[in-house]
Amino acid sequence: MSSERNSTAAPTKDPKTGKWRFVLDLGPGPDANGVWRQRRQAKRRGFATKAAALSAMNELRNEAESGTYVVPRNETVATWMAVWFDTLDASVKPSTADFYRRVGKRYVVPKLGPIPLQALDAQHLNAMYAEMLRSGRRNGKGGLSVATVRHVHVVVGKALDAALRAGRIKTNAARSASPPTFRSAEKPEMRTWSPAEVARFLDFEAGSRYEPAFAFLAFTGCRRGEALGLTWSEVDLGAGQVSIRRTITVVNGDIHRSASTKTGRGRSIRLQPDLVAMLKAWRKRQLVERVALGAEYADEDLVFCQADGRPYHPNHFSREFDRRLKRHGMPFIRLHGLRHSYATMALAAGVPAKVVADRLGHTSVMITLDLYSHVMPAVEAEHADRVGSLIASSRTLR
Repeated sequence: MSSERNSTAAPTKDPKTGKWRFVLDLGPGPDANGVWRQRRQAKRRGFATKAAALSAMNELRNEAESGTYVVPRNETVATWMAVWFDTLDASVKPSTADFYRRVGKRYVVPKLGPIPLQALDAQHLNAMYAEMLRSGRRNGKGGLSVATVRHVHVVVGKALDAALRAGRIKTNAARSASPPTFRSAEKPEMRTWSPAEVARFLDFEAGSRYEPAFAFLAFTGCRRGEALGLTWSEVDLGAGQVSIRRTITVVNGDIHRSASTKTGRGRSIRLQPDLVAMLKAWRKRQLVERVALGAEYADEDLVFCQADGRPYHPNHFSREFDRRLKRHGMPFIRLHGLRHSYATMALAAGVPAKVVADRLGHTSVMITLDLYSHVMPAVEAEHADRVGSLIASSRTLR
């Protein structure tokens, strides 16, 4: 019997094993090595009944006709992750690629690496998530936080999405998995300062070289990297305006200058008069430092930088903030808490959520509303009272 006849014949019974088998022509397409072939065949064996073999053959034929057929490969999760890691720099920002690699190498590859990629299912992922919550710390003492496990879930999902697009798998197992969710008591606490606490901290910092940077973060709600990447060419002190166009991030522990913001969209921010005055004084001080160092000054036109002009390392800058909080006896918040503090104060003051979202650089006002939902009931109540007062006073005047 010819190969062509075998490819279209019904399932046959193997006389040696008594099991059913079939050979099916799939038409042109890539083979297991990615090489395009004008003719491909799928061979399957080991079916207990003819009906089972026929059902599998028809399913393969439908996949081939619909373009969803995936060539079987001897590829593990670890093998695919290595391939994916190598492609990240071309598709995402360096800081994002660094994050995906760190999470993938630390958590995903050690736990899922040996599993065949095409055999990976939601149960594998759910079991990994459960184990991480129980005893995921490297020292074996306790589990990882829900937030960390959810980060791992995101990275797994991204890796499998790429595998799906590359024709390595039929479905993304992460979409069927059940990552842990936050209960209300487990949600990371958003620690912020009141206006009085922000003012007290800035009073403590008055005259320090960090005061302008901390004040800029507190008054604008900018991200750390946006402030550290800001240049004087993007600042118009006369108009009281700055353009946020770029950011400084950390990649593999080193400073990385990005040509865009976190969301990829620039924005213009208006500065308060007090902040404009502070920046004017800071620029004069910075010019004195530049003249004093002469050729040794590393002039990158940065607004906030070290005394020799070099950029602050974002992680070192955050640690310096932590040290100063402790020194001043201030309630602990992270540096990013200045951004949260600005947002909560703005919303509590009645600034429209859309305006706050634009100033923060959120891609959607829904992100702002979700992050700061704890502030909105008080804002809504205040606005309702104002509207009620307007109506009541109009009735009185009538």
